[in-house]
Amino acid sequence: MKKMLKTDKPNTFIEVELYYCKGGQSDWERERNPRSYRLSITPVEVTHDCGYTVTTGSPNDGVTLILTRPGRASKKAEAEAEKLVESLYRGYAYQVATKNGLTVSFDN
Repeated sequence: MKKMLKTDKPNTFIEVELYYCKGGQSDWERERNPRSYRLSITPVEVTHDCGYTVTTGSPNDGVTLILTRPGRASKKAEAEAEKLVESLYRGYAYQVATKNGLTVSFDN
C-alpha cells in the first residue's frame, strides 16, 4: 500500500508506504530485525524527466514504525496492518511535514 499526500511545495509529497520486512541482520545497526509490517512516512520530491519519474528523499527526514510482527506474510496480517495505517498515518504525516517545514493536504 502506498499513498502520496500533496504538500504546499510543488513536486514535494509525503509518501506513506506499508511494507513487509522479512527480518534478519540489519546492515546499519548490526542487530536482528524482526519480521514485521512497517509503516514508512517520508517527504519525497517527484520529478519527471525524459519519460522517467524519479522519486528522491532521505529516510532521515521521515519516520518508520513497526506495526505488527506476524510469523510470516499473509493477506490477513496485511489487512490488519492496513487498518492500523488508516488510523495512524494522518498524525505521523502531519508530524513529518511540520518537521520538514511543509504543510500536508489530506484531500487527495
